[in-house]
Amino acid sequence: MPNDIVQNILTEAMKNVDIVVLVCLLAIGFCIKHFSFLKKIQNDFIPPFLLLLAIVIEFAQHGFSIMSIITAIVTAAIAIGLHTQGKNLFTVTIIPKIIDILKGIN
Repeated sequence: MPNDIVQNILTEAMKNVDIVVLVCLLAIGFCIKHFSFLKKIQNDFIPPFLLLLAIVIEFAQHGFSIMSIITAIVTAAIAIGLHTQGKNLFTVTIIPKIIDILKGIN
């Protein structure tokens, strides 16, 4: 019975993962990790910071609720997992293209 409840919560949370927040967390995590003026931030502080940021954004978008907290946790976990497992994909291909686009905006 408790496993069914957990499974239902995770299923609902996965339906509500906010892709915009996910991309923002990936970009912010990348910036913290790779921009020289942010190098002083230790790697151990990045995941909790991204989690708190995801919670704040979810509260701002959807108000305070348990589902907002769960969605923020799942979204942050996915962002951290994608960064951990897909460093080369984002670092080598996607992020440099985004940075080039942003440089062209200035």
